[in-house]
Amino acid sequence: MLQLSNWKRALIENCGFRGATLASSHFEDARIRGGDWLGAWLETSIWRRAKVSDVSFVAATLIDSRFDEATFVDCDFSRADLSRTRLSWDYARCPGTRFVRCDFRGANIDGLRFNNTTFDHCRFGGARGKPDLEGPCTLIEPDFSDGPTEQPKLRDPDEVLRVWRERDAAYLHHWNQFGNDTGYEPHRHYPERRDKPGA
Repeated sequence: MLQLSNWKRALIENCGFRGATLASSHFEDARIRGGDWLGAWLETSIWRRAKVSDVSFVAATLIDSRFDEATFVDCDFSRADLSRTRLSWDYARCPGTRFVRCDFRGANIDGLRFNNTTFDHCRFGGARGKPDLEGPCTLIEPDFSDGPTEQPKLRDPDEVLRVWRERDAAYLHHWNQFGNDTGYEPHRHYPERRDKPGA
């Protein structure tokens, strides 16, 4: 197990972490190129300023992880879980993060926080949940087709952002009407914390 491991400023090339337990690990300023991380358990991991390219995160668990100012190029997040499950503001954040040609088909992005986040030619077919828009979010030719051989279904970025903002509008309405002393946000779904099977 590599839980709580520190990979700060590490250079990781073409390594396999398939099914590995890397929960709460730090990848700050790491350079990661290539590799199979399929099904890796990366809950609450930190990727601040990491540069990641050509990595497969298929079906990986990245719930409540932080991606501050990181760059991901040609990475596959299909069927990965990037959702937010904790109430604290410090989890599931993507401020200043850039995703280029990444695949989020079938991924869970519910509650993931976007602020100055850019998605450049990324795929979202079958992605689940609505992220929280805390600031600007740029979508460049988002593709919502499902299959690899299907013709691209390009969506109007403004339309996608409007749908994603509906969650924030509902939350602000509740806040203005009832206040929020507890920090609980009742319109959101927070699944119970899951432990990795066999852990």
